[in-house]
Amino acid sequence: MNKKDLKYKSIKAFKHVGFGNLIAIFIVFAKGILMARILAPEDFGIIALLIVFTSFGDLLVDAGISTVVIQKKEINNKQLSFLFYSNIFIGILCFVISQILVNSIANFYENTELIMFARVYFFSFVLSSVYPVHMANFKRNVNLKIPTYSTLFSQFVSLFVGIIFGLMGFGAWSLVLMMLFYHTAMIFSILYFSNLKLKFDIKFFHEENFKLLINGLNLLGFNLVNYFSRNVDKILIGKIFGVNSLGFYTKSYELSSLPINKVRAPIESVVLPILTRLRNDTLSFNLYYKYYLKSLMLIIWASVLPIILFSEEIIFYLLGDKWIEMNDVFVVLLINSLFQSIAGTRGIVMISNELNKRYFYWGLANAILTIFAFYIGSKYSFLEMAIIYTSYNIIIIAPSLFYCFKDTQIKVFTFFKNIFLLLLCLVVIFIITFYIKNILNFKLYAIIFYLISILFLIKNDKDINHLILTFLKKK
Repeated sequence: MNKKDLKYKSIKAFKHVGFGNLIAIFIVFAKGILMARILAPEDFGIIALLIVFTSFGDLLVDAGISTVVIQKKEINNKQLSFLFYSNIFIGILCFVISQILVNSIANFYENTELIMFARVYFFSFVLSSVYPVHMANFKRNVNLKIPTYSTLFSQFVSLFVGIIFGLMGFGAWSLVLMMLFYHTAMIFSILYFSNLKLKFDIKFFHEENFKLLINGLNLLGFNLVNYFSRNVDKILIGKIFGVNSLGFYTKSYELSSLPINKVRAPIESVVLPILTRLRNDTLSFNLYYKYYLKSLMLIIWASVLPIILFSEEIIFYLLGDKWIEMNDVFVVLLINSLFQSIAGTRGIVMISNELNKRYFYWGLANAILTIFAFYIGSKYSFLEMAIIYTSYNIIIIAPSLFYCFKDTQIKVFTFFKNIFLLLLCLVVIFIITFYIKNILNFKLYAIIFYLISILFLIKNDKDINHLILTFLKKK
């Protein structure tokens, strides 16, 4: 694939991802609001206790296989078949182990109510093992249309199921059914459109193919320690402060991480295969990364800053007054998402350069420090946990970039140079908007000023303008 074709496919993919993502954000946001109004905080708290384990298991199921499929320059049908059936075998194994551990999990939280929820919820390990290889193959070929619209379809199905069962009074069970129907819809939609003809053959299970799994172990290692470190807060809150506090915290975390999950993750699904193919062209790699970094920062920061300003109003009018207690932790986690959105791009630089071992080592070091930060915060309250965690993530940005960018196409100075002016403008706009809203008490004028300022910023940023014009061009 030459650069011209690569550029065209990436633009086409961004269009699908961009359009699909707008709808996905709306669906997820609607899901969060509607389910929060239907269910009680403790319902979310109960399921949050299980999500910690199911999401951890989902990482084991994937085993870094999806990324390996995208990373490989060449991969044949036999290798894909091997990875597909390996995925399913790991999924079944995780399900069996989880059923054995159900009582131990319930005893840890001293909550026997979890047992029945867990036995059903953990079936997701089997369901989530069926479609990752097919989805990764679409992404590998920079074909994001099917994964994007399959995800949208599945989100819509899960939203419909959740609302119906929630209104019928199923409580936390409606959240369980949402997740199971989401994975089921993904299986049918992804496999229906996939052109892969994968078959089981014991001959595929040989040493050469097992090297593919081994290659994914560093990625898996990073994902596991990173996930555990990012979820130890929920384990501690569930254990120390109870399911009600966990419900508030989980909802805050869910909404605050929405920009990263629904903006950065889909964009990275396009950017990763492109940067992987450009890694031998330093100039093109740097340019593409700069566009990626600046556009990501503008989208997320411009979206999150007004939410910080109007957090109380948003919670009260959208979720209801029973959730107003989550405001302070919500704001702190939103600030964390701002810095995580740009610092998290260090991962895609390492993965695109196949620096999987370094990626794992960074993840391990970051996990240890993150767990320590959460542990210190747990001595006080879940708000202090969020404050200490956010402070750590800001402090660690510069040191982590020096390690992660070492001997890559990206330099730390270049990283900060790329975002400095944009960062300065966004901070100034935020301060002035804050002054208009809170000091002058003109909320409507604050909104108008913010929107005009962001549009002016977009119009006068050459890189953003170039991206918009390129995006709008036809082949």
